[in-house]
Amino acid sequence: MEYTDLVYMCAMNRIFNYHCRLAKEVVERYPSPETLFSFSRGELCDLFGAGSPWPDKFLDKSILDESEKEVEWAHSKGVRVICYDEQGYPERLKNCEDAPLLLFLAGNADLNAKRTVSIVGTRKITRYGQDMCHQILKSLSLLDEKPLIVSGLAYGVDICAHREAMSFGMDTVGVMATGINEIYPRMHRNDAAAMCLHGGILTEFWRGAPPDKYNFLRRNRIIAGLCDAIVLIESDMNGGGVITSKMAFSYSREVFAVPGRVTDRWSSGCNSMIGQKMAEAVTSPGRIEAVMGWKKRKNASGDGRIPELFPSDSAVKRNIVVALSSGKEMDMDSLIDAIGADCQTIISVLTELEMDGRIVCDDSGKYRIS
Repeated sequence: MEYTDLVYMCAMNRIFNYHCRLAKEVVERYPSPETLFSFSRGELCDLFGAGSPWPDKFLDKSILDESEKEVEWAHSKGVRVICYDEQGYPERLKNCEDAPLLLFLAGNADLNAKRTVSIVGTRKITRYGQDMCHQILKSLSLLDEKPLIVSGLAYGVDICAHREAMSFGMDTVGVMATGINEIYPRMHRNDAAAMCLHGGILTEFWRGAPPDKYNFLRRNRIIAGLCDAIVLIESDMNGGGVITSKMAFSYSREVFAVPGRVTDRWSSGCNSMIGQKMAEAVTSPGRIEAVMGWKKRKNASGDGRIPELFPSDSAVKRNIVVALSSGKEMDMDSLIDAIGADCQTIISVLTELEMDGRIVCDDSGKYRIS
């Protein structure tokens, strides 16, 4: 796609962001988006109707100016802008009628990975939920082809799934309800930096978009649309995890739910989904791959964890080890950019890791796992 076309598509994404179906109808009718921005008010009124808001939006040149800045910023930061009609757009999501017009991706994730599993649930995860998340992702990591793990970067089940996925050597993608430069919650900024090296962060929203409540509901449909299977680990009856799982069900995805005691609030949504036959009960950690027909690696054993990751590590130390864990060599500046911590903190943690014998630095100033 030409640079100018990308600017026009970003502008259309802003204009039609909450009206994805209409956006795609317009794109199919006018394959070159520049055409619409050259129309007169009369032509736009004939197309959309005189009383609609769309003519004014297409005539508002500030939207094009902001979109041009958006594309320039994305290119400068290595953020991919993936349009609906491009090869890199996730095919699973494309089959959903409310798929967004474009996506912003920071990271190296393959959004068309052979297998993709979404993990969702409550922000108030219990010890039981943590244990089940660990066991399920441990089992998935032993497959002959590890799946891409998708979640929402939120507190609770989401961040637990992202961290467990990385510790088991799986790529993971966090779907955000904000712009790509607005990590929410901010406490997960270091996790997001590590994920960009082992998956990525993904959004349909433009740079600077705030964490509005409605955006989280829209974000959920992307989590549901990206996957082959979705796993609800813990949720109450009206939780966002249940909403996302029902979206996945409507998209004809395989839905799984971890059952719990009938008296536990955070299992009520899971039990309800199972009772309504909208979800398959996870009766063992390997239940997902058994139903999906996925095979484990020959002689798969152990828990598959990256051995350098220890619970006692600080977030910065853990993220440095994750960044270097795949055999990469990185210099100080690259680590600062990737981790998101200040220079002095990075220097201090690198010194600790070197003294512990966990990393080494060569003569060119590049660090690697020892």
